[in-house]
Amino acid sequence: MASVRSDVLIEEKAAVDESKAFDKAAAKGREGGLYRACMSQIRGSHSVGQSLRLGLVATGLLSDVNCYTEALVQFYVCTKALDKRLRSSSSSVVAKVHSAVDKYSFVAGYEADLRQLLGEQRWTAEVEARTSVAAATYCQRLAGASDLDLVAAVFVLHGALIIGGGAAMEPRVKARFKAVELFKNVIGPGRADRRTDFMTLFDQLIDESNQPDFKAIVSGTGEFMEQNNALMLGMHKKPYWYYPAVVAFVGIAAGITLAAIRYVAPQVFKS
Repeated sequence: MASVRSDVLIEEKAAVDESKAFDKAAAKGREGGLYRACMSQIRGSHSVGQSLRLGLVATGLLSDVNCYTEALVQFYVCTKALDKRLRSSSSSVVAKVHSAVDKYSFVAGYEADLRQLLGEQRWTAEVEARTSVAAATYCQRLAGASDLDLVAAVFVLHGALIIGGGAAMEPRVKARFKAVELFKNVIGPGRADRRTDFMTLFDQLIDESNQPDFKAIVSGTGEFMEQNNALMLGMHKKPYWYYPAVVAFVGIAAGITLAAIRYVAPQVFKS
């Protein structure tokens, strides 16, 4: 329990730092370019995601292996579904994006970590059993996505690791679970160059004069960021200390409720 409280405090500070980093990253790229437009589009959902993640940390995301593994499973199956579509697309735009991000080997990283966490012999069966309804829905959406939607999904699912908090998460995950193959290509020397390359990729991908395609990608990033948040809302694993700890139960319920309210309220006012 003490480690969970410590994780929450660390996550609260990290959320503040990440918000500042997000604002700084959002100001980069070309003025009027696709990168900035996409960052602006996901800003609100990104803030919701921080609240959801804080609630998950309170329920054991970074203190209990089952909770962390569940999160990994959800994002793995979605990233794999995206990778499958990227490889099968005949679009030159998709091919350019895929060529730029394939070097990060995120699918292989997820799989290596899941093998370590779930066991070499049973990890595939465990992934199938642990895949949530939200993740299955996300995968179905990706299976039917247009080429421009695929570009948007790359911005969200890959961008979170390349220009987002991947490098910051690595030492915390390594200290608790040791399984950090997912992060190996986004840490270490050259991080600034990798982020710049990602920004440049999107700014040179679609000219802002091509408004239909430009707007489609921007809109897609907002949708897929909401899908990311739905993955976190759909998680249900409980940490090892959950059932014996009544006080913990109250804290967990409060954390989840707060996160849910922050997520649902904007949707109500939109309608």
